[in-house]
Amino acid sequence: MSSYREWTEGYPCIIFELPAQATPGDTGTTQIPTAVPFDGFVTRVEIVPRAAITANATNFAAYTLQDKGVLASGSTAVASRSWAATNSVAGTKEQATLNATPANREVKAGDTLQLVRSIGGTGLATPAMSILVTIQPR
Repeated sequence: MSSYREWTEGYPCIIFELPAQATPGDTGTTQIPTAVPFDGFVTRVEIVPRAAITANATNFAAYTLQDKGVLASGSTAVASRSWAATNSVAGTKEQATLNATPANREVKAGDTLQLVRSIGGTGLATPAMSILVTIQPR
């Protein structure tokens, strides 16, 4: 499920609900079911976990937001969050790390976004969470 709404920066925001991942070792891709509606620049990606996540340096999970482009064939990393070192508090909004290259945060109308789950070691179960992608229109 996703929707649009104004967020604190005053820019439109895509909000996506990511289901829980109970099997620690699973990896996979979740396509966000809403295409980017306009050309813009991702200024913030926030995560709100529904339950606490305890980081583990050996067995961890990470999510990367990718821009697949209009043809859904790209794999440009826009932002990421790993639970190898930093815990998350249930219901507390936190920022993902944005890609340091500004061009990798540019999006075009019609682009498809996806979340890719990867793991280290045997992985880490993750609760359901909200993903908020703030886009500054051009």
